[in-house]
Amino acid sequence: MPRGVTDQFLNILQNERRHAFRTIAAMAALSLFGYFMAELTDQPLFGSVVLLGVAAVALGLALGGAWAWRTTTRYNASLRASWNAWMRMSLSATRVSDVARGVENKGRGLAHTLASLGWAALFLANVALFVALWQEVTWAARRLLGKI
Repeated sequence: MPRGVTDQFLNILQNERRHAFRTIAAMAALSLFGYFMAELTDQPLFGSVVLLGVAAVALGLALGGAWAWRTTTRYNASLRASWNAWMRMSLSATRVSDVARGVENKGRGLAHTLASLGWAALFLANVALFVALWQEVTWAARRLLGKI
């Protein structure tokens, strides 16, 4: 393969690394925002909502690490098996996942669409919750739990 092809693949990997570091920085900033929202709904410092958030973060880190390990293992095996195809596909791709899909001759599946819809719904639900908390809206669930 010409040197330009492998350079393109290395550029894709470098962009993936930059993207990962930006995502980590954004998630760290958003975790402070999430802590603020949890404090609005809970006892000061470590109430049940904050502890639930910490547990969710720990579970997310564990599941994310397992998913990343599985994906990396799969990519490594595919890269070893079909190096030339990976290098050819890297010329027209911007992400490693695009290269892998091109090598496997797969398009974006239903899972990608469902994941996008899920993230959008989660974002909108969090925006609605934050606005409601900011406006000090009394929740029907809180009234129901108070009667029990």
